[in-house]
Formats: sequence, C-alpha cells, structure tokens
Amino acid sequence: MSYRVVSAVALAVAATAVWSFQASATDGIPGFYKKNGKAWYNHVTTDNSSVYVTYRLHDGAERTVCLPAGAHVLGPAEEITSAWYAGKPVGTG
Repeated sequence: MSYRVVSAVALAVAATAVWSFQASATDGIPGFYKKNGKAWYNHVTTDNSSVYVTYRLHDGAERTVCLPAGAHVLGPAEEITSAWYAGKPVGTG
C-alpha cells in the first residue's frame, strides 16, 4: 500500500472519530451544558448561522465568543458556571 493511500485512510478514520465524538457529546442538548468534565455550548440552527455566546467564569469574568453551528467546548466544567446566546453578528439576520 502506498504512503498516500495509508494517509488518506488515516485521515478518513480520524475525521469519522472526531465527528462521532462531537455528535455523541451533545446528546441532542441545545444551549449550555456540562459533560465529561467540559463546559459545552451547542448552537442548533437550521440556517447554519453563527452566533455570539457569552459565558461566565467562576471568578465572575465574562467572555464572548462567536460560534458556528454545532457543539463547542468552552473550557473545563469547573471553570465555567453558565453560558447564553448573546446575539447574531452584524449583517447576518
């Protein structure tokens, strides 16, 4: 088997593994939740839009991030207390 074929197979397996992990990690839960020691935000959409999400750290500080559709790890569960939808980027509806 050539190096290119082995590399292509390895990439396909890795991509499948990552997709499977992300899909199973959400359990269909929209919004903020904690699982497996991580704080997650699952942005569920039918138009594939991005949104701003603000999350609060245990020390009271807040951070805002722009997230595309799907589930995203915000950080360690013990460091993040909550997260919420904070609007859409300008010009996206």
